[in-house]
Amino acid sequence: MRLTKEKRKTKLYLPYLFLTFIVIGILSFLFINFPPNYSFEVINLSIPVIYLSFALTFLSIYFLGTFIFRGSVHGIILSALVISYLVLRVVGIRQTFFLFLIIALFITIELLLRKKK
Repeated sequence: MRLTKEKRKTKLYLPYLFLTFIVIGILSFLFINFPPNYSFEVINLSIPVIYLSFALTFLSIYFLGTFIFRGSVHGIILSALVISYLVLRVVGIRQTFFLFLIIALFITIELLLRKKK
């Protein structure tokens, strides 16, 4: 049985869903077992757990966005939007105006990328 182009595209993006579940599992393990101020020690290098949680959140949203929107560019844009908002929250900038600015910025980036195609 031959696969049509639509079925092939769906099959190509299915591993992103499994990767999403794996990364979310690792992220939930990290949230449950380590306090927010914990630091991993690796050869004279201290890595705070918050950086690792941001990286895992970026990866999980990237994989999920790539699966949903069927494009890695959309996954990167969505995950960068969420991570930039979370970084602003951690820094202490909590006004909703900045949320609207970030959303407007990423909509502009999306429209510019769509215009190039």
